[in-house]
Amino acid sequence: VVEIYLPPVTYEGGLELSGRSYRLYGTHNEQGEMTTFTEPSTIQTRGMGKMELHDICFRGEEGTGISCKETLFLDDCKFEGWDIAVHVQNNGWSQSDNCSYRQNGIGILFDCKEDGSFGPNYDENLFEENDIGVLIKAVHNKRTLCFDNCVFRNNGADIDNQCGQTLDLSRTIFE
Repeated sequence: VVEIYLPPVTYEGGLELSGRSYRLYGTHNEQGEMTTFTEPSTIQTRGMGKMELHDICFRGEEGTGISCKETLFLDDCKFEGWDIAVHVQNNGWSQSDNCSYRQNGIGILFDCKEDGSFGPNYDENLFEENDIGVLIKAVHNKRTLCFDNCVFRNNGADIDNQCGQTLDLSRTIFE
């Protein structure tokens, strides 16, 4: 695993991570600025393990913030302004904890056709002012997706579960 610590600057571009496992850590400065990417990003480990992104902001105006075809863990990340903030596809899987998804077309889109690996828990995320908070088109397994302590606020639709995936919303907050 390659660990990279990034300064609190805005990168005029996206991330293209492939071929190995990475842990990227963003940072904040005293002015509240954080590590930010402004263009679409692609995550493909090619079977080399999972990617981890911590404390990074993905701010766009259109397109897809992160396209994930492998295993991705997001922690304390922000997604703003995308058509699709995080697109989990093919044999990919993503887990998101303590992240915010604001003013996107879709916060997270699951369209997984094959089995990937990761936990089914999405803890303490904020989905706010999106057209759709979470869109579940296809999921490759029968695990119950849990949205513990997630807040869904002022979305057009909070969760659109098109494939009938089992969900645990008992500790989810809808405002």
